[in-house]
Parts: sequence; structure tokens; C-alpha cells
Amino acid sequence: MSADDKGKRCADGVGPTNSKAERAKHEAQLRAQFVVVPAGAEAQVISCPICKESLKSEFLEEDEEWVWRNAMKKDDKVRLTTNISYLS
Repeated sequence: MSADDKGKRCADGVGPTNSKAERAKHEAQLRAQFVVVPAGAEAQVISCPICKESLKSEFLEEDEEWVWRNAMKKDDKVRLTTNISYLS
């Protein structure tokens, strides 16, 4: 890493020094993550505790499960993965 790059990279490795394609690929990987919805909560709409954006459940045909997309569970709370990456 050169002196010009020092301090310009985010903790998750995605920062100004990465190409636009790399950032897009990283964001697509984050959005592909999901949390399986607990049984009986399929109709429940939850909000990310960080940005307050709603997460709606959807059915994954290939896995035959209800999930919240672009989500991960951290500290027993479901959050948007894109928010988690910015806070890391």
C-alpha cells in the first residue's frame, strides 16, 4: 500500500481505492445474504435497527424457506447487511 492509499480503505476492504466493479460485486454479495424467518413470522415486517428500512419476508423456491434478504443476524437483531459493512 502506498502512502497515498494509507487510510483510504474501509474496514471491510471496500473503499475509494477499489474499482467500481469490485464495489458493485461486494454489494451484490452482501445483498445475496439472508436470514431464515422464524416459523410463524412469515407475515411480519421488521425494520433494520440502524436505518429503519423495512425488511419484508419472501419465499425462496429453491430452499423452500421464508427469508429476509440483504439481512444478517447480529446481537440477536436482524439488520441489513449493507449497513453492517459500513459500520465494520
